[in-house]
Amino acid sequence: MDGPPKHLQANVVESRGAHLVALEGELDMAGASFAFAALTEIAGPTVTVDLARLHFMDVAGLRALVQAKEHLEAAGRALRVVNARGIVLRLIEAAGQSAYLLGR
Repeated sequence: MDGPPKHLQANVVESRGAHLVALEGELDMAGASFAFAALTEIAGPTVTVDLARLHFMDVAGLRALVQAKEHLEAAGRALRVVNARGIVLRLIEAAGQSAYLLGR
């Protein structure tokens, strides 16, 4: 996995087999491959992605989330996205990905 760009952090917490990945900063083209790898290289049946501290995401970042979900689902696993807000939530909604990523 490539190292994270300076403007993006992925903090992973494991508890009783469940994994939470809190993305913090900006998820853009420079961090998309890092985010995809961070989300797909985690073991376990479900990966929850917390976007509460993500204050910017562009289309490349959105694509990384969608592709990570597709990748995990193809392996019989799941990815849940929680706490999207502000510009990040607006991008997800504008791209028509609310139902797929947020379960809405």
